Amino acid sequence: MHSSPAENYHVYNLRLTPDERRYIASTAHFHFIWLEKPGRLARSVREMPAVKFGVTFSISCEAPFHSICLAYMLLRFCDENIRNGDYHIFKLESLCFRYAEHGIYGVMLFNRPFKWAVREARAAAILECNGFYLVDDTICSRWMGRSSAWVDDGPLAK
Repeated sequence: MHSSPAENYHVYNLRLTPDERRYIASTAHFHFIWLEKPGRLARSVREMPAVKFGVTFSISCEAPFHSICLAYMLLRFCDENIRNGDYHIFKLESLCFRYAEHGIYGVMLFNRPFKWAVREARAAAILECNGFYLVDDTICSRWMGRSSAWVDDGPLAK
């Protein structure tokens, strides 16, 4: 007997509990590597016509916080980079991720308008500000031990 599609999906409450807020703000660590050159993407990804940029990510977190940390990262990443990219609206074309024992890792793939966010990220990385830095000319960024303001006042706030 086959399972129905509904059995394979979970619905999560989109409001953070106080424990989830504290965990995300003080314990979870988020790391990103910005792939701004199409040649750095796998061939199968380069063949996707809409994909122009990729960002790999690693979220250090424990169960049962995997899903809420991933949701938080996706919302915050898009929110911050739309603002940082002068409100040029980009599209998350594809997302691939995997849960691991002590976190989540994956890649987000974006379309051409994401170039505005990449330009701002590169400028911040050159200045080494706001959690951005360069490693061999590759943009990297991190969110660690940050203020909980985005957690408390952002889209997942009560």
